[in-house]
Amino acid sequence: MTWSTLVCIGVLTCATAWLPLCLADECSEEGISCGSCVRRQSWWSNCRWCPVDGQCHAAGSQYSACNSSQQILTSDNCPSFTAQYDPHLAWLSWVLSLSAYQTREGGAAPQIQHAIDTFAEPGLVINISSFTAAAPPSKDAFSGYVAAVPRIKALVVVFRGTRDTKQLERELTTVLHEKIAFLGGGYVEKFFHDAYTSVWEKLSGELEKLRSKYPRYERLLFTGHSLGAALASLGSTEYVVASHATNHSTMPTVSLYTFGQPRVGDYGYAANHDQAVPDSWRITHRYDVVVHVPTCYSVIGVTPCSSEMYSPYHHGIEVFYPNDMAINDTYSLCSGFPYTEGDDCADSISVWDHCLGLFQGICIRDHSTYFNFHANASRLTCDLNCRQQRDAHLPFLN
Repeated sequence: MTWSTLVCIGVLTCATAWLPLCLADECSEEGISCGSCVRRQSWWSNCRWCPVDGQCHAAGSQYSACNSSQQILTSDNCPSFTAQYDPHLAWLSWVLSLSAYQTREGGAAPQIQHAIDTFAEPGLVINISSFTAAAPPSKDAFSGYVAAVPRIKALVVVFRGTRDTKQLERELTTVLHEKIAFLGGGYVEKFFHDAYTSVWEKLSGELEKLRSKYPRYERLLFTGHSLGAALASLGSTEYVVASHATNHSTMPTVSLYTFGQPRVGDYGYAANHDQAVPDSWRITHRYDVVVHVPTCYSVIGVTPCSSEMYSPYHHGIEVFYPNDMAINDTYSLCSGFPYTEGDDCADSISVWDHCLGLFQGICIRDHSTYFNFHANASRLTCDLNCRQQRDAHLPFLN
């Protein structure tokens, strides 16, 4: 029995509410595997593995991102797949996401193909099918495309970001007005839900055609920027949850890489997503203001964001770049408390002090610029920064 446990036992005589906090230290260890975790004994019960945050916790730990039904108690139930962030796949996802802005002139696949060929290399992505749909009641247009990437034996689903200033204004003024229940659990912002369902109805049919054409492609990548990131989050979650309910045996490995993603839903949705899509990476860039909206409800002095009252809440896993995202710039995989809404990454920066003051331009730039390359739909040239990123990542795609 450790010294910390002895101290905690003394505390228990005064306040049994400290029990979850005391037990947390008994099971927590950096880098421990699921199998090792469930074989470990805390002072009164076996430890349990949380697949949502990928950590080992004691029974009742307040630090766990899992509820009791999500926890793994035996090694037989440990997942065989361990997610790892791939910066090269992240770069490709950014190329795919910014190329989606070529739907500005009507959603034609040739423009998207030309953008990818320019930013990456000709032939990297093939069989592009693009669609634009309108969502009631505003009749806003939302777009996306599906395609195949033979080099990594993957199919991709890409959603376009915000179309124009008027759409952005409607998004900001309606996003907190109403929430809607989502498949698998939790509530999401109705604006995102309506946008997603309007275009997914068309994209899903084309995706199944690609799956029939490329049956040996075992990976399915969802990606998008800004509004497109929110839609990609919903798409990846629904795809996995719906597949589990029908024919799980044929489901590909689903990955999500997003950029500048707003909060999509509440804590229930975040937990739903994290359990369904463990290979999920929410990439954030320094002063990017969009990753902080919709603003969440915080408990001053306790948590940066509350998990109660349907408060907007991010899912994982945040990958934070506190720099220009140039070649060899570092990043952090964020695991602060509370999980996915800790103050150790994007929330560590006083973003509102910058974005509501003299540095608004920096906040806009950091939202629009990832991998040191700006999401400018009108520019179809690969400048020096673009070429440097391409040379650093393209050879390592596999």
